[in-house]
Amino acid sequence: MNREAIQKFRAEEWAEDRMRRAEARRKEEEKQRLRREEAARQAAAERAAEREHMRVRARRAREAGPDAQRKGKWLRCTQ
Repeated sequence: MNREAIQKFRAEEWAEDRMRRAEARRKEEEKQRLRREEAARQAAAERAAEREHMRVRARRAREAGPDAQRKGKWLRCTQ
């Protein structure tokens, strides 16, 4: 093989290698994006559950009436 053919062969190999690495990088970035989205969804679900829990506590405190707080049955923060 002459010098130009070798250089062309190496250039093709490098191009293929760049393409493989770029594809691997795209796949990894996609996995990371999916992990971030799942973590955000899970955090949002946890926040919603916590809000609902606090609403239930506040509703129970309201239904118990003002005497319940005085008697120490419900925490002040739920009023």
